[in-house]
Amino acid sequence: MKTQKSYFSNLNYTLANEDTSVEVEILRRFQLSGNLSLRPNEKLNIFSICGSGSRALPLALVNENTRLTVLDTSQDQIDLAKMRLRAIQRFCLDDYKCLLGYPPFHGDVYIDRRIKLLELIDETHFVGQDIIIYMGRWEKVFAKIAKLTSLICGQKLKKVFEFKEIAEQKKWWNESYNKFWWNIALWIIGNKVFFDRLLYKGKFVKKNLPQSYFQFYHQSYSYLFENILARKNFFMQLSFLGKCEFSEVEVAEIKPQYYALMKKHFENNLVEVEFVKSDFIEFLDSRESRLDDSTKFHFISLSDVPSYFEGDVEKNFLQKLSLHLMTGALVVLRHYLRIPDANQENFTDVTNYYSDIINLDQVGMYKIQILKYNKSLI
Repeated sequence: MKTQKSYFSNLNYTLANEDTSVEVEILRRFQLSGNLSLRPNEKLNIFSICGSGSRALPLALVNENTRLTVLDTSQDQIDLAKMRLRAIQRFCLDDYKCLLGYPPFHGDVYIDRRIKLLELIDETHFVGQDIIIYMGRWEKVFAKIAKLTSLICGQKLKKVFEFKEIAEQKKWWNESYNKFWWNIALWIIGNKVFFDRLLYKGKFVKKNLPQSYFQFYHQSYSYLFENILARKNFFMQLSFLGKCEFSEVEVAEIKPQYYALMKKHFENNLVEVEFVKSDFIEFLDSRESRLDDSTKFHFISLSDVPSYFEGDVEKNFLQKLSLHLMTGALVVLRHYLRIPDANQENFTDVTNYYSDIINLDQVGMYKIQILKYNKSLI
């Protein structure tokens, strides 16, 4: 059985729909805790779903002796990730932000600088196009959501971006802001029909959570309003402004400490990166005949891909994946509206050990689960 290819076969993401800082910090703790035991000269073997590249490449910053396998069904997504990799190798952080269109380098005044940067990495086909981080279908849908939300709620909701302290933002949200029109907007936007028509084209995830769609999105956004400062939150800025407006915005790939380590590892070719265009299940099938300890993975970042699995694929994907894992490996899953009914034999749920990291997630739409593989002794 094939997995959901049709939705994931175009340029859907150019910024991010996930906060990869979570996976980075999970991997860091995994390494520092002593639970990850590498033999001398053994590479840390990581697998990640690609997306725009911004969810995968930061995983290379944790350990310079790393092999990173990046997979997507879309060649366009892979090419975008390769462009990011070349840009990180070549540019300082400000140039990288300018190239992609992050604030404060997102105005027309930076067009000439952006063109020169594109020429330096031989990506001139982007000249004359939209700002790169807003070219994806997902990002364009959220620009429409921002316009619709603004039309319904007016300017009062945008006051959330004035706060510099989370305590002030939370107090305003709970005590001052009248949520009547916000609830109306959420009722219109937060449902299957809306997202299926605008983005998923009939392939929207089949929800199995007990909450209604409205309850799910209401709870998720409320958590963000109360816990994550909007001026730093890329997802809230996309949701309500249609783009990232503030220089404080935090995305894993442009965090200064993250970027410095990525650049060091990529510029000096310390990290080996392999890009693979394939369906996830087909990828696993294709490498079963050449498995050994040097090709098995220590860390898996699967995004929300399993939320779209059905039938036997849903039931058995963890057992199929287990053949490709070193004993003790971590698998990070992001469940979106659906928790897969998967056979977790030989896996232990260790999510609670990382709960403080998970609570800092800037998107808040995923139930993040972390499984540790314990090879059967039988």
